[in-house]
Amino acid sequence: MKELERYNKACIDLTNKFVEKYYDGDFSNVYWIGDKVGEVLSVNDDFYNMYHIVDAFLYELKPNELHKWYYLNMEKAISIKAFNFLK
Repeated sequence: MKELERYNKACIDLTNKFVEKYYDGDFSNVYWIGDKVGEVLSVNDDFYNMYHIVDAFLYELKPNELHKWYYLNMEKAISIKAFNFLK
């Protein structure tokens, strides 16, 4: 299905930009969990759903803000939306 192919390509393009911006382009340990593009991305043992990646760009998080947001979510074992984190 062409739509799914476009979605997968968009996910890959966004995650490449994500790793370049937030992980200094370190692709040494980047992969999709279960090889399922668009679901959960592992970057150096940090895990992001696609909506986390989209939110990082949508709300223009700086690299230090992304990492604070990520670790706050892990510490609290909850999912704080990026726009709430920035308030």
